[in-house]
Amino acid sequence: MRRYIYILSILLVCSCTDSAPVTLDPHAASPETVQEHRTATSLETYFIDGQLLLPDVSQRGISPTIVLNDITGMLDINIGKGFHMQLREEDLNISDLKASWLLDPVWQHEVIQEDSQFIVYSKKLPDGSMEQFHFMAIQSHRDRNMLIRSAAIEEFDKEDVDVMLLTAKTFTWNRQLATMND
Repeated sequence: MRRYIYILSILLVCSCTDSAPVTLDPHAASPETVQEHRTATSLETYFIDGQLLLPDVSQRGISPTIVLNDITGMLDINIGKGFHMQLREEDLNISDLKASWLLDPVWQHEVIQEDSQFIVYSKKLPDGSMEQFHFMAIQSHRDRNMLIRSAAIEEFDKEDVDVMLLTAKTFTWNRQLATMND
């Protein structure tokens, strides 16, 4: 019996540890600062012909976890707590996302910030008991669109979304591969 209690207490301690949040002030970030605190990461290994500048948090012992989800076809990028982006080449636009909100029976959506390439929005329960922030960005090159978004199943605050959006804006297509397919 003691052995089981010991094993359960070890599992409890391990499951209660938390990853450090990614902290990079998006409001104080100039292009030079972004380059300085980010690491270029090629996504070709995951069948995406481009790259991102991911936050460099290696000094804190954290490294990105990048996994291709075979079910959704999305590339999941996790870095610590509060950073979970998903990418997929998809022909979707911001208007399509907003139209899907009309079909949502649970959440009320509100646009926080928007332009032609991205949208930051909040999702609120009608009773006001919960509010989440999310983003979606589209990076285009010729007739190709890369959808980059916050993970829909997770909760983020505004600062988390700002950091992920800043990262999403650094996505660049590998132009050589893109032009070879033309």
